[in-house]
Order: sequence, then C-alpha cells, then structure tokens
Amino acid sequence: MPSSPAPCRQHGQRYLGIRYGADRRVWVVEFDPATWHRRLSAVLPEGSGECGLTATVLYCRRLDASTGVWRLPG
Repeated sequence: MPSSPAPCRQHGQRYLGIRYGADRRVWVVEFDPATWHRRLSAVLPEGSGECGLTATVLYCRRLDASTGVWRLPG
C-alpha cells in the first residue's frame, strides 16, 4: 500500500494524485474534485519523485536518473 503522499497534478480538467510506496512503486489515482470520486489509474514499477503530467502520459524520473513515460488510460 502506498505510504508517501505527493501533490495532485493537473492537466486541463484532469487531476491525478500520485503516491510513492515503500517498495518504490508509484500509485496513480485519477480524482474528480467536484464529486470526490477517485479511480486507480495505474501502479507503475518505479519512480523517484519527480513526476509530471501531459494530456496523455505521466512521466517520472527513475532511480537511475532516466525518465520513464507511461500512457494514461482514457
């Protein structure tokens, strides 16, 4: 289960909450602030903390300093 909170990221009307687990996996949750509805979008294999968001992808710096890019659903 994720343990370290991170701020929500916004792109347009899309909000994503990102949390980092003790196992270094990145948990990504889409959040609707109007209804407080949330949906798990992805659990990424690794990430070190510096993440960003575009309309279609989430990108995070990996532990080896490379950048991982993951396509977001929907």
